[in-house]
Amino acid sequence: MSVPPSGQRPSSTPPSKKSTPSDDDKEQKAFQLPGRKEQVKAQEEEKKKKGLFDLSSDEIGIKAKQQGIQQEVQTDLSAGIEKAAADKTAAVTQVSQVAQLIQKTVESMRIGQVGGKDFASLELKTNENVPQAFAGAHLTVSYEANQITIHFDHFMTPQQENTAINLVEKNKEQLVQMMQSLNAKNIQIAELSLGSHVVALPRIEGLPPPFQPTLTAETEPSRQQDQGDQGREQNQGEPE
Repeated sequence: MSVPPSGQRPSSTPPSKKSTPSDDDKEQKAFQLPGRKEQVKAQEEEKKKKGLFDLSSDEIGIKAKQQGIQQEVQTDLSAGIEKAAADKTAAVTQVSQVAQLIQKTVESMRIGQVGGKDFASLELKTNENVPQAFAGAHLTVSYEANQITIHFDHFMTPQQENTAINLVEKNKEQLVQMMQSLNAKNIQIAELSLGSHVVALPRIEGLPPPFQPTLTAETEPSRQQDQGDQGREQNQGEPE
């Protein structure tokens, strides 16, 4: 058995090895210290979330103004639709009333044009809706240049015609009211006749201009008296 040379003794401890982290240490470090990329990604996502919900005061004002304009447009549109519907309903009602009046009082009707004048010829019914003085008679209304001509003829008897004439002549107030209503619509009655009788139409005075007093019978003599007094004063002041 050979003995190692003196001065070289075998070491009692094994040679040291380079230390490496164990797998357990790696797992602990992964849970305790997140990576840099994950932190940056989390911060970016947080900023995006804030950007969705955080609005500046200018943006809020613009959005509120846009909403207000939209509400105004919707309100005006709704009001316009309601007004148009109301006007249409009123027009339909008026047309319906006129149609009912014609059905109740008119037996037959002809509309045409003769000599450049538009006319409507109506045969009145003989019922309770038409006065007896005009029942069964024919009414012709012609129109030209804002003037109308009204003519009644074809009475059933001469007595009925005379009754109609007396009825119109004795009720001039109603005739004046009718003429005033037509004048307000720029329509004038050129002539009113019953058979061969032409009714003398009352004179309708036009309204005076605004803020201009009308000259009455009481103020006219006083004006003449004032002028006479001024003339006498001038004559007295002149030397003889």
